[in-house]
Amino acid sequence: GRTVDERVKAELLGRLIDVLPDAAGRLDKCIDDHETFRDMCKDYQECAGGLEHWRAAPHTHEERVEEYSQLLMDLETDILRFLKEQE
Repeated sequence: GRTVDERVKAELLGRLIDVLPDAAGRLDKCIDDHETFRDMCKDYQECAGGLEHWRAAPHTHEERVEEYSQLLMDLETDILRFLKEQE
């Protein structure tokens, strides 16, 4: 199945913990209970990998870096919204 990498979970938690102090418990529960949420986290993981790739590319790809950065921020927003709704 589409599992979520522990490193990605840690990165997500680092970004969310200031906004949502109990994000750790919610993140694990939502990953376990909601396929849609797992898919969002997997998309985040793939997007973060893509961003890393374009930033490390030998030639500057500012347009791609900007595109992936925006997508990553949008995914973070969606993930945070989902977690907040799980009260």
